[in-house]
Amino acid sequence: MRRIKTNGKFCARLIDRNKPIEFYLNGLKIKALKGDSVLSALLAANIEQAGKYFDFPIVLDEYLALPVTYLGKNGEKKIITTIEKMPAINGAKYFIKGMKGQTLSSKFIKKLTKGEEKSLNIDLFNYDFSIGRNFANNKKQILEVELLIIGAGLAGLSAANYAGKFCKKILLLEQREIYGGDAVLFGASAQEGKPEQLIENLIEKIKKQKNIDIRNNCTVLDINNNSALVQQIKKKNDELDEEFFVIKAQKIIIATGCRDKIALFHGNRLPNIIGLNSAFRLFYQYGLFPAEKIMIFCNNNFAYRLALLAENEGAKIDKIIDNRIEPHSRFIEFSKSCGIKFATGVEIREISKTKNNRLKILSNFSFEEFAGKKDKFEQYETDNIIISFGFLPNLELWRSVGGEIYLAAKETNIEILPAKKRVKNIALAGSNAGYKSHLSTMQSGIEAVNYLFGKKKNKIIEQEIDPIFESPMGGVAISDYRPINGAGKYLDFTNSLALIRAKEKKSIFTNLAKNKFNSEIDLLNLRALSVGDIFSLFLISFIGQDLFTQLIKERALVNSEKRIKFIKQKKKEQKKEKKLELVPNYLIDRFAKKQIICEIKSLEGEIFAIGQLIFVNSDINDPEKAIGVILAKNKASYLALIAKDSAIIMRQVSVNYARGHSPAIIIDKHNPSRK
Repeated sequence: MRRIKTNGKFCARLIDRNKPIEFYLNGLKIKALKGDSVLSALLAANIEQAGKYFDFPIVLDEYLALPVTYLGKNGEKKIITTIEKMPAINGAKYFIKGMKGQTLSSKFIKKLTKGEEKSLNIDLFNYDFSIGRNFANNKKQILEVELLIIGAGLAGLSAANYAGKFCKKILLLEQREIYGGDAVLFGASAQEGKPEQLIENLIEKIKKQKNIDIRNNCTVLDINNNSALVQQIKKKNDELDEEFFVIKAQKIIIATGCRDKIALFHGNRLPNIIGLNSAFRLFYQYGLFPAEKIMIFCNNNFAYRLALLAENEGAKIDKIIDNRIEPHSRFIEFSKSCGIKFATGVEIREISKTKNNRLKILSNFSFEEFAGKKDKFEQYETDNIIISFGFLPNLELWRSVGGEIYLAAKETNIEILPAKKRVKNIALAGSNAGYKSHLSTMQSGIEAVNYLFGKKKNKIIEQEIDPIFESPMGGVAISDYRPINGAGKYLDFTNSLALIRAKEKKSIFTNLAKNKFNSEIDLLNLRALSVGDIFSLFLISFIGQDLFTQLIKERALVNSEKRIKFIKQKKKEQKKEKKLELVPNYLIDRFAKKQIICEIKSLEGEIFAIGQLIFVNSDINDPEKAIGVILAKNKASYLALIAKDSAIIMRQVSVNYARGHSPAIIIDKHNPSRK
């Protein structure tokens, strides 16, 4: 990554180029600018690799969500959040969780300086991504509001502005420092107005209403029974501080937007590969953009929009490669006039690293119109790649409150959308509710308020652009090419790191069972699957729609390590009893009418993932016959929700995980505060 030299309207909004700072990460001095996050500072220092998963490098980006600890300037404080949310403070000390006592050696620093090594050198295979703190022990301020809105993009801002006319107390939370979400990236359609102007107007109106409290740098850790647990990071006099809030809200709107959808080919998470949304945020907030030769692979018009914004600020795009046939858009026409080269009808087959650390792309023509060239391979080499193959709604909070999702066919794509089934006193708005244009996104915020407060609802009109003028988004990018000894094909941009392995001349996993969905392909995953992982499994026909729904319920235990909190109580015999406060709504009555929290331990020392199912024995695979599910790691054991009748101390059970089945034993039982 490199800094764009200018401070344009759409570039470097948070940094002050005239105020250089430096901080220490695991003993390594990192130079930065005031306003940087720890992640943006590392990327600006050309550290673009987090570490390795098996023998293959993984890109350092916001989606990996590495936990980092802020120790202050004297090593006294302890604030923990993820690397992209942690502000960089001059003179401060930080520590990457999971490096377990390692410090970056002088030899490493020399390598880093010479450019021979640009990695944090983390063993991601054995890495613990949990925040690792007991939020129940933190002092929390309790706030009571009539309406809580999570996400201050166009939908959230619009909802707050409208609700302010009749709600007595509204709290609007944004996890980033800048309000407006990613609306600026998508530009304006006819009659919509410029997104930056829409955002500015809404913020101005909101600030005039005293009944609306708007706060940034706030992460909602959990929602339960209309109460939200929130962490806010604050900067005070060149120091960081944090506050925790429990927000008791009568009504809640979730407007958390969308994120990049991964393209399914081997090598899709190598260093120097970045998603469109992620690239835009680094550019817009910190003035960072990939250096040297840049290629963009896409199936939509928004990639051309980012290319134009970057070119206007001095970046140079080498080529845009679109998988659609002769697409057209005002952004494409503007790109042509700027001299940006592009090719169409091309699919990525695989990306690998060359000996000199460049990216090598294997591609081919795969459409019927190019039938004569179908087996003809094209090869490219470049330094950096931006990929854009659509967007996934952020539905993690929606899932945590019991909201359901379904699959819908849209144009040439299949999309994940929230089900129409309502959740009491909670509504969705904006792009995570499936809306795309700025006007429909803003209207959805207003209609979410109308629904929650029983007011007259109006039909939301999605502004469709005639395909004659704007080509719709292309098909899902899926490559069935399986290289020998290539990098993995990851299923999502998350830290679940679920992947499909490349073929191996000599397998290093001799005991790795073939995946039950497809005997020819190994799916390797040691953690709970994300919603995006399960969606990708559906897209590549590993699973059908019924199993998709089942896996969403069983494997994607959202916010799991944050939801599981313990209250320590002293009994008369001075024994400490652990009491589970929260069980996800969608697991209530899942395995039996009466369920209990148990502590289980692997008999073979295996690592279990949150969300893995528990069976009576290894002969059973049917999810409907499961007796329980792994909820959380508990030091050397695991906590599980198990049917009460099956929860017998010292009973041997079987845990279904990536490599097959593994025996475990129930060693203790706890009394949950709710069934």
